[in-house]
Amino acid sequence: MNRVYAHSFESSMWLDLSSDPPFHWSPDGDPLWFSHGKGSDDLIPAVYTLWKKYDLLSCITTPASVIPVLVGGADLMIPGVVQIPSSQTVVLPQLVAIAQYITDSPITRGPPLAVGRLAADLDKL
Repeated sequence: MNRVYAHSFESSMWLDLSSDPPFHWSPDGDPLWFSHGKGSDDLIPAVYTLWKKYDLLSCITTPASVIPVLVGGADLMIPGVVQIPSSQTVVLPQLVAIAQYITDSPITRGPPLAVGRLAADLDKL
């Protein structure tokens, strides 16, 4: 079984640098979780965690040409959303995984490549 969390937070390592968000690392040194700034109550899964556990967050897909723009720090705009599986419920301001849409695949998506917070009501699309 692949673990996406340590047995306990007491045996895990948190790295908290003033210029970086705190990260939670596995005992093997893999980045698993992070928080968004000091004082944040959110525990956000790292993309590495989502590779191990695809269904941890709802997933939105986007075309391959959009991925480099997202990796560069851009926001995903509504025209870039290709698919939100009907089996998933997404509501504001939920965390979502973002993956590449793949047309010739039975699962129609690649591995998660980013994590974001929903800023628009997708039911109105």
